[in-house]
Amino acid sequence: VLDEALKGKIEELRKSRFFPGSDITASALRMLKQLKDRDFSQGSAQVRSNAFGACGRWLSRSEEKEVAEEAIKQSKALAECNDAVIAKAFLTEPKDWTECLKALAPLDNPEKVTAALMAVKQGTDSEQALQWFHDADFAPTDIDADGKVVLLSCQLDAQNWDAAYSLAISLQE
Repeated sequence: VLDEALKGKIEELRKSRFFPGSDITASALRMLKQLKDRDFSQGSAQVRSNAFGACGRWLSRSEEKEVAEEAIKQSKALAECNDAVIAKAFLTEPKDWTECLKALAPLDNPEKVTAALMAVKQGTDSEQALQWFHDADFAPTDIDADGKVVLLSCQLDAQNWDAAYSLAISLQE
């Protein structure tokens, strides 16, 4: 029951990031406190690892880099977690997005492609991110729901109206 509640809370936070007024940094910091000392401190190791990893991932793109590092460490101490790998990669990203891509190399899933697209967009701009996505021979089916939002945002920023429209009508998630 506790694991299901924790999974639900993390999913709620993941989805809330895309709404205006959402403060994922503050939400992730609150969740970390719950994971360490409160409601969710007794969850299973894997679910807690995933939650620490997700918080680390969100915080790695904020000013809270040290807290992100700590969340990554706590995640890894509990179990293997893709979000912890992505979070660690995002910590390298502002310096050099190619380093972020190297750090993501061990993963092979839609979340990896989404994270890579986000890193390239952050390190360059939407047009170059789209070019990288195309050159790497990726398709919208290769990314998760978050990635589709990022890809659509890139298409809109680059004023690729037809591609944005095609992507938007294909969304089912």
